[in-house]
Amino acid sequence: MILFIRILLAGTFLCLCGCSDGVLHAAQSAQDTNDSSSAIIDSATETESTPPTDVSTETETQTDPDTATDSDPTLYQIMGEAEAFFESISTNSHQWVLINDQYDGSVVPDADTDHLADAGGGAYLEALPDNHTSDADTAGSSTVNPTNAPQVRYNISVPAPGRYYVWVRAYTSGGLDNSLHVGIDSDWPESGIALQFPNTSGTWVWSSNQRNSGGIVYGIPNTIYLDIETAGAHSFIIAMREDGAEIDRWILSNDLEFRPE
Repeated sequence: MILFIRILLAGTFLCLCGCSDGVLHAAQSAQDTNDSSSAIIDSATETESTPPTDVSTETETQTDPDTATDSDPTLYQIMGEAEAFFESISTNSHQWVLINDQYDGSVVPDADTDHLADAGGGAYLEALPDNHTSDADTAGSSTVNPTNAPQVRYNISVPAPGRYYVWVRAYTSGGLDNSLHVGIDSDWPESGIALQFPNTSGTWVWSSNQRNSGGIVYGIPNTIYLDIETAGAHSFIIAMREDGAEIDRWILSNDLEFRPE
């Protein structure tokens, strides 16, 4: 039997009820949000608590009671769309920009065209401007310290404490826009630094590889993870490492064998 728990990012649960089909459903009151063409927030000037109105704020936690771990009898996948953040923080030079069919291309430079055709939900986020399109570009950005980088934050509800492997779906245009950082709450553990995507130019790909893990530049799976000590409400964070990075979806899973399709 598979049990599904709905998590809604931009609000709180009003009720949680079991149904005859074995599914738990969470209900939430509607909230008003403000339209935003680029979903950009400058941390020095304002804070935005909800994404644009045309962005879904729903993520899903899947549980499988027929499997087991040492600390909990259930394996979990917590998943969400990149654009369904509750807060975005920009720097003086870069920001995460919402790319959808209404985006006007106003943040430049951005060397490539949009990649909406295969993006989940018809939208994704891109770290712009994309100055670093060749090794000769001195104005580009490759941020080692995620605390100094543009960030997007997601409200999540963690069903049980433990180690969660982080998978992110990203579009890579080459070797200069294919990495990012992840963190939890206000922490940036070493295990979340430099999530690396293979240099598969022109495709959306999933990765949980830490750069240089296993003695390979592009790393090996399940080397990016977050150790979450308590169940309940947390903030999952994605930070820019290289400008031009494009992110579509993310998954946190405590299943070592899990691989996104």
